[in-house]
Order: sequence, then structure tokens, then C-alpha cells
Amino acid sequence: MKAIYFEGSPEEVHAALRGLTDTSGAKAVATVAMDDGPGEVEETSGAEEYVSYAVARTALERKPLNKSHRAMLSTLAEAHPDYVSSHDLMARLELSSAQFRGFMGAFGRRISYTEDYEEGNFFDQYWDEELACYQYRLAETSLKAVHDLGLFDG
Repeated sequence: MKAIYFEGSPEEVHAALRGLTDTSGAKAVATVAMDDGPGEVEETSGAEEYVSYAVARTALERKPLNKSHRAMLSTLAEAHPDYVSSHDLMARLELSSAQFRGFMGAFGRRISYTEDYEEGNFFDQYWDEELACYQYRLAETSLKAVHDLGLFDG
């Protein structure tokens, strides 16, 4: 067994954990040391888990995508492998911060209510400290589904 201690903000620890991979199936445990109190313990698999290609495709096909969701997917596919900030997505989609949260929540429900969905992320995302916003890109499985369904031809 190995133990690794990370000290920093939750966002910094999350970024460090994203870089770890664990193929043994064992759980990785991280201790987050907070400046104003005792650390918290959070269990994580050590690597981001993404939805399967089948779930991504089914989620995109199961009911029509609205114009804004198609525009978001196209924007992310076009930028891939680069990330797109939530600020840029909000500007592209002409949404306020509150509208964007609802927009992303609706898309998350599309994924989580899809048959055979167990867990996993449709997006690869992280918190950008400098910009104070999330950075998004499509997971590889999601990107393939977007291309295969003709939602982005680039």
C-alpha cells in the first residue's frame, strides 16, 4: 500500500488526483489539509471515470437536442483537445451565469437518466483558479459519439 499526502486547496488536490492512475482497482485516499482546521478525507478512484461510448451515444439520441445543447457540443468538439472555459461557453450561448448552471444541470439530467447509466462524466472538466471558472472538454467517448451522430463534422 502507498500513501500520498497532498496539501493545498480542494481544487489543487483535485487537480493532483486527476493525474494519478490506479489500474489495480484499489481506492486512493487523499487528505486535504485546510488552513483553518483539520483535514478532510475523501475517497476517490484516483482517475476520472467517464461514461461509456454506448451511454454517451444513447444519451444524445434518446430525445432531440435543443439548439443550445447542439451548439455547446459543437463548440467543445471543435476545440478538442483543448478546454473551453465556462465563461466562453456562456458568451457563445448567450447565457447568464444562472442560466448556464440550469443549462448544464439539464444536460446532466439527460446523461444521468439515460438507460444503463451507472456513473461517470460526459465531460473532462477542472476548476481553473486563475479564471475562477470551470474548463470543459468532451471525454473521448463523448467526442466519438458526437462525431458519429453527425453533431459535429469538423
